[in-house]
Amino acid sequence: MTGAAGFIGSDLTERLFHLGFDVTGFDNLSSGCKENLSDAMEQSQFHFVEGNLLDPKATAPTLGESELVYHLAADPEVRVGAQTSIALQTESVGHVQSS
Repeated sequence: MTGAAGFIGSDLTERLFHLGFDVTGFDNLSSGCKENLSDAMEQSQFHFVEGNLLDPKATAPTLGESELVYHLAADPEVRVGAQTSIALQTESVGHVQSS
């Protein structure tokens, strides 16, 4: 799951545990925080990877072995995101296209 340390990602992680799934959380911690995953970090079926979606060396081993990826990584700052839309499009879409 990308964006695992954010509000929605951390809540979905907990829900997936209750459904019996193993979860690998991927986040660059630019807006999310590990404290959101404090309960998950104690679970044996959770693995956290800190990294950037633009770095194939970080994403390939983690996301490439997944059966399903919830892509929740996003820039929560709308004003900044609007000013840097090309970079955000590259991060959100470009990696998916290259995988």
